[in-house]
Amino acid sequence: MTTTDDLSDMIPKLKSLPEFTDIDKPRFIDDGGYGDVYLVNQRKSLAGKILFASDELKARFRICELQKEYNICGFLFINGVSVPRPKGIYRLSVDFVKPERRERYGVPQPAAFVMEYIHGISKEEDFSEREKEVALRLRDRELDKARCLGYIAIDVGFGNIVYQPEQKRVVLIDYGLWERK
Repeated sequence: MTTTDDLSDMIPKLKSLPEFTDIDKPRFIDDGGYGDVYLVNQRKSLAGKILFASDELKARFRICELQKEYNICGFLFINGVSVPRPKGIYRLSVDFVKPERRERYGVPQPAAFVMEYIHGISKEEDFSEREKEVALRLRDRELDKARCLGYIAIDVGFGNIVYQPEQKRVVLIDYGLWERK
């Protein structure tokens, strides 16, 4: 029987990731069931997603999950689906994070999926009824594009889109529960 210890050599090591050092006025954006998102560089408009982990081994497994999201996002981006421009997977020093949140990452420099920060509406309670209607129609158009490329999104609620009303644009975010058809 194969154990987690037997597989640990196959899991990327955190130190193998480049360190993201271009932090500029970071701030908390949102949390989800599996992680947190931060604006890590306001000047360059970059966000970083960090997944929760209980220890270093789990934090290393999270690299694989973030790599999957990065690959999906990159593929969708180059094929014209409205997603943030992906930058990469990095080790991110979380010194700027409140200590009680920092403990949720399992290590002092967890892996982060860094991508373009998209400004807009993403919390359902912040949408007007008209904006909901428009945003859902635009979301469905982007999801159709993704389906044509072979991807199915399992979790596509308001928390997984960013609506930009001025541009009449929806950006799909969070690919943790996406699957290849």
